Amino acid sequence: MKATRYKGTLRGGHKDYAVEFPHNPEELWGIPPRPLWPGRRGHHVRVKLNNATGDTCIVPRLKKFWVVSDGELKREAGVSEGDTVNVVIEPLATPEPKNQSTSSKSKASKKKK
Repeated sequence: MKATRYKGTLRGGHKDYAVEFPHNPEELWGIPPRPLWPGRRGHHVRVKLNNATGDTCIVPRLKKFWVVSDGELKREAGVSEGDTVNVVIEPLATPEPKNQSTSSKSKASKKKK
């Protein structure tokens, strides 16, 4: 799956730092959100902030999507809150295959018409 590249601003939150993700990951990659920890669903991803790479997640907050960056990744990238960062991100999961029985049914119904 192709990586997504963009620039964003590192923001501080009440738990971790995060960079806004400008897309809906489910629509972009065709991968539904999965449980990350109790009470939170999202997407596991591999991210590169400037030149630091790590595994993290994208979570929905405030009707937007956010790439979570822990303190270690922030330190490795050499950035502080408010800095603009180069982001390269790709999902760690793969899209679920289309249900064969559903596609077979739709093909059969098209033939009947």
